Amino acid sequence: MREDWIEVELGELTENPKNDIVDGPFGSNLKSDEYVDIGIPVFKIQNIKANRFVDKNIHYVTPQKSEELKRHTFKKGDLIITKLGDPLGLCCKVPEKYEFGVIVADLIRFRSSDRIVFDKYLIYGINSILIQKQFKEITKGTTRPRVNLTIVRSLKFPLAPLPEQRAIAAKIEQLFSELDNGIANLKTAKSKLEIYRQAILKQAFEGKLTEQWREKESKIHGNHVNQKNHSTDNLPETWKQVKVGDICECIVPNRDKPKSFNGNIFWITTPDLNEENIHINYSLIDKGLTKDEVIEYKAKVIPINSVIMTCVGKFGVTALIEKESVINQQLHAFLPNDNVVPKYLAYALKTQKDYMHRVSTAITISYLNKSNCNSVPINLPPTIEEQTQIA
Repeated sequence: MREDWIEVELGELTENPKNDIVDGPFGSNLKSDEYVDIGIPVFKIQNIKANRFVDKNIHYVTPQKSEELKRHTFKKGDLIITKLGDPLGLCCKVPEKYEFGVIVADLIRFRSSDRIVFDKYLIYGINSILIQKQFKEITKGTTRPRVNLTIVRSLKFPLAPLPEQRAIAAKIEQLFSELDNGIANLKTAKSKLEIYRQAILKQAFEGKLTEQWREKESKIHGNHVNQKNHSTDNLPETWKQVKVGDICECIVPNRDKPKSFNGNIFWITTPDLNEENIHINYSLIDKGLTKDEVIEYKAKVIPINSVIMTCVGKFGVTALIEKESVINQQLHAFLPNDNVVPKYLAYALKTQKDYMHRVSTAITISYLNKSNCNSVPINLPPTIEEQTQIA
């Protein structure tokens, strides 16, 4: 700690700790049936987050009730801290729009002294790891973390000189603003990447990504394989459009979910698939069936080098089966024949989401049945070599 900084207790940052750091009333003193539609606002634990107030689901009490709870009221400029929950000790400032109000039992109203501490510096400090760590130490081992006021008033806090407090708070706000801008830019970039990813898939399955490869093959073998097939979506001449059912065995899982998982035949569900690639992270899958459980639950074991795909609600998220697995009923599996590279099929299916939505069946939620899956069109190069190049 700097020489001109001091360590103080939170209570020392007020004019009168017992009056300026108070919690809400006992539950019996403020009941939900006393809430009214218009009146004095009541802040609850759901409204308080680190550095921000969530202005939703505000309840009210009558002025008469707020007078009864006078000790448990706040005013504009006060800080509010959570004293229950995980994590607890979250702090924010009363918004400007709320002149006066009441807190519930699980909150603390903190009225700091502006002679001693700059409120924004104090808020950032309470929400920092330094103070949060103290809250955790106090509540370690408890099933429902809660702190009392005596403990809160005695928490240790690093206090800089007032001018430096203002400078620190301003720097934090600047850096947080830069982080927010960075997050916004990342979200924009992610949406653009998704567009780019779809563009790559479209080009791949129209034969554009392997044009140079085909030209090279043409020169080597003396044939002309780069002409366009004007009858089928402008595909290369040697390509053709086929249905999934013509090149794969579609495997629909049993509808019953297993009741026990004691083996190493992986149990794969929709969250195990990643929209951005076709590989499953098997190390994250914590459920598997034994061979006896497979028999008991009439489960269908999906062979290695099959492709699985989401078929309920969200269509066309695919993955390659690289280890013996069983899937739930929200997935279907495709076992390609010898004319199709499994990895190629996994990517090709991603391009047909619009078709899948058009042919899907919907009662309460859209789904693809076996017939729908078998009808999905796939643009297919004639050779395993070109499919491998594309994949």
